[in-house]
Amino acid sequence: MNDEIISLINEPLIKKAYNILDILLEGSKHTHTDTVKYATSVVSDMLKIPRNIPEFKELVDIIVSKYESNVGIKVFDPDIIVEDPNSGLWLKKKKDEISHSYFSRYRHYLFNDEGFSGTVIDNIEASCEKALSYCADPVNFADIANRKKRGLIVGDVQSGKTANYLGLISMACDYGYKVIVLLAGLTDSLRKQTQKRVDTGFIGAYSNTIGNIIKYVGVGISNKDHYAIPLTNSDNDFAKFVQENLNATAGDFNKPVVLVIKKNAKILESVEKWLRPGKNNISGKNVLIIDDEADNASVNTKKPDQDPSTINKYIRKIYNNFPIASYVGFTATPFANIFINPDDTDEADQDLFPADFIVQLKAPDNYFGGGNIFPLDGSGSRALRKLDENESNFLPVSHKKDVAFGELPESLKEAILCFLINNVIRTKRGQVTKHRSMMINISKYNDPQESIRFCVDKYLEIIQNIIEQDSYKPVQEFIKNGEMKKLYSLYTHGDATKVDFYKDIREEISWEEIQNGLESEIKQFVTAIINNRYKGDMRFDYENYGKKGARVIAIGGFVLSRGLTLEGLMVSYYSRNAGAYDTLLQMCRWFGYRPKYDDLCRIYISQTNIDSFFAVLDAVRDLKEQFTEMALRNKKPRDFGLMIKESPEILETTLLITSRNKMRSTDILSLYLNYGGVYTDTSKLFRNPSLNIKNRNAFDAFVQTHFEKGKVLNHQINTNRYMFTDVDKEDIAALLKRVVIPYENKKFDTESLSEYIAESEQFKFWDVVVATGKSNQKYRVTNGVLINAVERSFHLGKGENFIRIGGSNNRIIDPGIFNSGLDLSKDFIEDFLKRKKNENPDKNCEELTAKDYLKIRTKPLLAIYPIDLKNDSNEDCEAMKAEKTVIKESFGTELLIGFAIGFPEKESKAIVQYRANRVKLDQLTKDNDVDEDEEELEDD
Repeated sequence: MNDEIISLINEPLIKKAYNILDILLEGSKHTHTDTVKYATSVVSDMLKIPRNIPEFKELVDIIVSKYESNVGIKVFDPDIIVEDPNSGLWLKKKKDEISHSYFSRYRHYLFNDEGFSGTVIDNIEASCEKALSYCADPVNFADIANRKKRGLIVGDVQSGKTANYLGLISMACDYGYKVIVLLAGLTDSLRKQTQKRVDTGFIGAYSNTIGNIIKYVGVGISNKDHYAIPLTNSDNDFAKFVQENLNATAGDFNKPVVLVIKKNAKILESVEKWLRPGKNNISGKNVLIIDDEADNASVNTKKPDQDPSTINKYIRKIYNNFPIASYVGFTATPFANIFINPDDTDEADQDLFPADFIVQLKAPDNYFGGGNIFPLDGSGSRALRKLDENESNFLPVSHKKDVAFGELPESLKEAILCFLINNVIRTKRGQVTKHRSMMINISKYNDPQESIRFCVDKYLEIIQNIIEQDSYKPVQEFIKNGEMKKLYSLYTHGDATKVDFYKDIREEISWEEIQNGLESEIKQFVTAIINNRYKGDMRFDYENYGKKGARVIAIGGFVLSRGLTLEGLMVSYYSRNAGAYDTLLQMCRWFGYRPKYDDLCRIYISQTNIDSFFAVLDAVRDLKEQFTEMALRNKKPRDFGLMIKESPEILETTLLITSRNKMRSTDILSLYLNYGGVYTDTSKLFRNPSLNIKNRNAFDAFVQTHFEKGKVLNHQINTNRYMFTDVDKEDIAALLKRVVIPYENKKFDTESLSEYIAESEQFKFWDVVVATGKSNQKYRVTNGVLINAVERSFHLGKGENFIRIGGSNNRIIDPGIFNSGLDLSKDFIEDFLKRKKNENPDKNCEELTAKDYLKIRTKPLLAIYPIDLKNDSNEDCEAMKAEKTVIKESFGTELLIGFAIGFPEKESKAIVQYRANRVKLDQLTKDNDVDEDEEELEDD
């Protein structure tokens, strides 16, 4: 394809054709055939492009793909919790009085350059307007009580937070904000990426060209103008930029001033000293601080009686330097922000708790997120490819910084072949010039990343040579080579775990078409290490591949995990040990928008990590539901903050890790957690059979004691379960004290729970149920009562002394267990679900969940699960199957005994005191990755 046609297709022509097609089809869905027909007419009849040129079909395909990616997208209004609902009235009063020129340009840019649908842009505008309305009025100096505002905007990972904060910045300038400070993460890579987005979506020119020969971009192209003065650029952070650009005049600063800075103590100190109203030509007396990844490094980690952490201190100083200031944090993981002290009464130096508003954004329905990859019901996803940590050459999750990586494991070779096939498919689908990426994130250390790249390059050279020599040969000749046979089998039969990933795609594209496209794709492959060793011209930049689209295999650690966007990410090879929710969630770089290639996304990941991701996403879903309920009840930000502080889910965040790092050996961590409406289970059980027998004996003794007390074991006909009802709380506490389970069941902490239960005045009586299942193995509850045990899949993590129960979602519980003892009529259930749907119109409310049952229950429930381990996973390698067989046989005829617990949700809280000493925290947080430990952050 000649460069002239490529340029023509890439720039104005494709935009014009898309806009015409959108008008013709009125933005509605049509059959693919009809859309192609209309697009062909647009290109041929209206734009006069000859049908006989080779690129005609490709241009039509691109336009059709763009249209079909945007049509029919559903958007959802955000949920908002505010301190003062009336504080947003200032914006409504001014809305009709201003020109909205900044946001109008941004809207035009999103539609014409970025291809956003009008529906999505309207949703962004509405969300930004709501958030800005609860910020400070930038020109009202008389209203002293409302001149300082702090808020938080929560969105999903890779869901478009950048588009939202650029919209917020643009709208803020329309209403009179003059100084914008954008805090862009901890790394140079992320700061540079963010600067380019600000250049394009807000400034209107490349920041490093302003003052010389200006190169306009994005919002600045139409009028050949730039609309803000940058005090940073894509090459330089603040300190260096100011030193080299001291020739700015007062006239330059009539426009808003914008800084995109890294969260670095020295840089923030320089900004704080320089950026003052009335100094250095800064005429603006208001500031909007946007804190991207606000949970990361911005939060004060010092005790209340100590000076704030350095980064936190300087953000607060910048905020307090201006008479009018608004601080808005953006994050996907708000756990840390909520731990900021909401009762900080120092008006001159308040901390960054979002005291005025919290906005929860909701991603459009074309977002490729947790529900696609880790479904709520625990079912598997074709996107997941399970890794075997015992595989030859597999890099151990815990390794030293100088470990040698000498050979690629077969699973990583397969992932590279998958990426190669996917590139051919995307080209066949007309996405010729779109960037495509693969991520390898298996080490946080720089030296191993270098050796990984060396091995990947060596493998790519081998398969490129084979393809160049043999790809023209007949199929049977081509696949005589071992690597090409793997490539062929991967596409035509399935991967090493017997998952046929390309089954449906083969109906669209034949193997012969794949083979014919291999050579042109493999020649474009590049590898890149993304860490802070690679700076300036050494750093990988998608802009260098603008005309043809990059095909990059990106290797890295922390920088890949925090905010950095890998364009067109299709294949992820991930093996890290981030056990904390907030760290783990940020590593989901495979979330995002994948128009026309979401079926090509593949994630190579271990079962241990799958368990962890299921747990964190389940916790986040619960957090969102609670937020929505609080918004409906007109709760305040501090109410939400307190709810998170008291949530047992915080035991899974970096809180335990950071607490451990600050503790002396004699210290005790003490937390007060609300278990109201919470359920949890012992999804991790010791491998040691003798410990399981202790648990069995403990429950047998419990049953015998209750028979001696005259208690009746009731048979629930509708569920075929056996129950004790109205059991004294002291007996439940005594049973839990005898249970022996791993510390890793963090929310099922037997010491804390048993102490709370024994002392509780709220829950004096309990129900106890024995779960039944479909296993042929029988469990003797007592003489004359035999039940079928439940069957559960299980996994053995490398180096772990416990069994992970429950397959993909690492859970024993089935939600229906909490209906035990409830006699709910059909009318009651229908009415409950109707009310739930009315409160959550965008949710699926077809059946009662575990949370719903806990809203209905009046007594807590303890469930006993006799478990028959099921060793039936086709995805396990032979070594894992053998190890599982050994474990299962070691229990003989004994069933594992698991426990689950659920507390009713009531207005009065069920506060459990959780305590942990240094030894316990060391056990819980061993080998976990923590951001502060990342070698990649050692630069200034």
